[in-house]
Amino acid sequence: MIIIPDSFQVQPFYYQKTIYLPDLNRSFKDICRAVPFYYDMVEEEIFWKNKHDIIPVIFEWWNEEEQTLTSLYRERNSKKAKPIMITMIAAFIDCLFWMNNKKLTGLNQLKEALAPFKFKPVNCVERLDFLLLNPSQFHSFTQLRALFLEMKKIYAKMKVIEHKV
Repeated sequence: MIIIPDSFQVQPFYYQKTIYLPDLNRSFKDICRAVPFYYDMVEEEIFWKNKHDIIPVIFEWWNEEEQTLTSLYRERNSKKAKPIMITMIAAFIDCLFWMNNKKLTGLNQLKEALAPFKFKPVNCVERLDFLLLNPSQFHSFTQLRALFLEMKKIYAKMKVIEHKV
């Protein structure tokens, strides 16, 4: 059992204060599906210091889930899409923080935490607000798709900048 810190108890991610701990021998994706922001809460692995190891994994994961979500929305099955959307919104937020070498300390001050970030999509805070309020809507899916596409481009640019330095 893991106690979710107050700063992470934000809907749509958590509705309860405790959650069962997943089998830690499972994959990164399985753990993140079971407990969004797990790695930020427990600091078991410090991905924000090893971003080049994990960000490509998140992008690959999004590519897989994007196909599933496309099919679900084509079938107008937003109920089945919602848990996948919530998981991928969490993965996007982690990607955003880790790309900027930052640990996510909570979700209740997200706007303030994102303000100084050098690497982020345009209007990121407003777009995330929309996603968090409407995670199952088709428009949220198209917005998340656009955010991931922009993040991939920003990541490529960031790697070039870091390589030059």
